[in-house]
Amino acid sequence: MRERTAVKVARFVPGREGKSNLSFLFNKGIQKAVRVSFIGSSWQMCTVHLTRQAQKKVPKKKQKEIAEKIKEALVDRQKYNDLISELDSMGYKGAADTLENFQYDVMNYMQFPEKHWKKIRTTNMMERTNKELKRRSRVVGAFPNQGSVLRLVVSILIDINEDWVTGNKYIIMEQFPPDNSFTQNLMAN
Repeated sequence: MRERTAVKVARFVPGREGKSNLSFLFNKGIQKAVRVSFIGSSWQMCTVHLTRQAQKKVPKKKQKEIAEKIKEALVDRQKYNDLISELDSMGYKGAADTLENFQYDVMNYMQFPEKHWKKIRTTNMMERTNKELKRRSRVVGAFPNQGSVLRLVVSILIDINEDWVTGNKYIIMEQFPPDNSFTQNLMAN
């Protein structure tokens, strides 16, 4: 019996002393699984996907303006809350509700060193990995069993990991402060 299997990879940014940041899309099932499996990890909503979701709820001619305002607001929690109020007063309740629903998940990247913010506030790394898995699995077509899928996925992930370890380091862990201030900040939030 042949099976066709789709594989998705989550992005896991390790932190100190077991704290970490996980980044996904809106999928509620994945969110629940993460809460159960990665206890104590923070949840990072992709800022790009949040912006797109909010843009869908405003008129086409205002989407670019709203996207710019969201981008500006994502650097400060007070600006973000002010934008929610502004959108609500402009009559864009749907966009305001979207921002409000994810206000606690969209700024978790700020708990990490600023050098890493650009890399962990979006799901780019995860999407690139999924695209590579999809590209390489299409060549095979139908897999004879789950073991063959697992072997392919693991070999691809090992290749990606080797690239990160040997040269193309995505996040350099040595940039984290040597004292416990980083860990204490994570524990407080």
